[in-house]
Amino acid sequence: MKSRSIILYFTIFISFTTYSQKLFEKHGNRVYSDTLNIKLLHKVCNNLEIKFSDVYINKSHSVNFTTDKTFFALQYITKSMKDENLYTTKYVFVNNSNGSVIDHVDDKTFYYETKAIQPSPSYVLKNKIKFNDNIIGVGAITEESTRSSATLYSQQKTTS
Repeated sequence: MKSRSIILYFTIFISFTTYSQKLFEKHGNRVYSDTLNIKLLHKVCNNLEIKFSDVYINKSHSVNFTTDKTFFALQYITKSMKDENLYTTKYVFVNNSNGSVIDHVDDKTFYYETKAIQPSPSYVLKNKIKFNDNIIGVGAITEESTRSSATLYSQQKTTS
């Protein structure tokens, strides 16, 4: 039976009873992908009409989902301004052969580079998450926090 790939988007605040914590307890430790398929990313950017130069390479990751599909978590500039850039994250399943978009979710949160609250890079979990016999997902985690030695605010977003 073929597995379907889905993207569910939800925001979760950190606590001991969050769905994300239970999900990670059930499916094992957080093992992140530290790779980014640059060759495929060029094709994906063309298909999404995003300039490759607008992608934050150091804050974006990818993981092979199947032999013919790859999942990307891309942080990219949506608007360049004189003093700073506005950016967001896009979660994308793509076809490995041509970079065509199979499915995507846009994060509705936008960030200015100079503001106090900033997201961490979006880390993609290497291991797939099996929801049931027909549905397999991939997880991505982004944490928002303030830039200081004493963080007073932190929020975690989990996409699976």
